[in-house]
Amino acid sequence: MTEADFQRIEEELAIKLPKNYKALMANYPFAPDSFTEEFLLPNSVEGLPGSAAAGIKLPPSSFIIGTDGGEQVYFIDWSKESSPVYVFELETGRTKEEAPSLDAYVEKCRDMGLEIKRDEEERARKKWWQFWK
Repeated sequence: MTEADFQRIEEELAIKLPKNYKALMANYPFAPDSFTEEFLLPNSVEGLPGSAAAGIKLPPSSFIIGTDGGEQVYFIDWSKESSPVYVFELETGRTKEEAPSLDAYVEKCRDMGLEIKRDEEERARKKWWQFWK
């Protein structure tokens, strides 16, 4: 993301994004078309799941940074310079801390990316008749 993207977000939402979020997104660490880039931590203003908040009650200074693609919404508290990353579970309506910091969340995203890659490689090695096992 660029400084213009950050300004657009801040103006449209009337918020001030934390410096660590802006630094992370300005030096985005994930590959394009990865699961993280698409869902967990989108790297574009258009990719941010703003509509995912429709109908859910998040704390007042919440800024959604991603989803799991289905039942969870990840957010930070934009009023804190170093916010934990929280998860809102759509199924239960509960909010809990997902990671103690944005850096820890990035590590979780990396771990998930590696797990997805391993699963894809394993699937690619199986013969068609082995998929039922």
